[in-house]
Amino acid sequence: MRKYIYGALAVAAAAMAATAVPAFSADSGTVAVSVTAQAPAAPCLTVTPGTVDFGTLPFSADNGAGLRQGDSDITVTNCGTAGQNLLGSTTNATGPGGSWTATSYYPSLTIAPCPAPDRFYLSIFGFTVEDLLMTGTPAPVLASLGGSPAVFPAGDKVFRMSLIMPCVGSNGAGEAKTLTATFTAVVA
Repeated sequence: MRKYIYGALAVAAAAMAATAVPAFSADSGTVAVSVTAQAPAAPCLTVTPGTVDFGTLPFSADNGAGLRQGDSDITVTNCGTAGQNLLGSTTNATGPGGSWTATSYYPSLTIAPCPAPDRFYLSIFGFTVEDLLMTGTPAPVLASLGGSPAVFPAGDKVFRMSLIMPCVGSNGAGEAKTLTATFTAVVA
């Protein structure tokens, strides 16, 4: 009999507990979510004009002090929305009498084409950072000599192209030489 009493009490206690606890109800809502990942900034570069003519320039003097330099207006503009690195390169200057090799004066900053005839220097300048000295290998504008590539800010421009002629005794006296300068923008 005790079994029945304990069993009845357990059932009664369970029934009271069920009615004493408040009943919970549930409701829900949903939100549709979307997101678009921003596309990376695209490199953008404009170069004007498309042709530069330095005219007739004399060869540079042997002692380095009489270097002849030609300057020409050119505008290289970062037309992108982000900072980018600007790289430049040039072909060798060629003509009927032979070619001249593009030479950089980094890292020594010594402009001395005469110890090696048939060498010239081509650069652009007007940056908020260092000049861009071009050779046959694309090289960046440097933040400082031997430093890391400089960031060419959106909207920034370069305004001049400069040519330093090879030394006296180089090939091509009296003839026209042609070359191509190439600029490449890479988002920094």
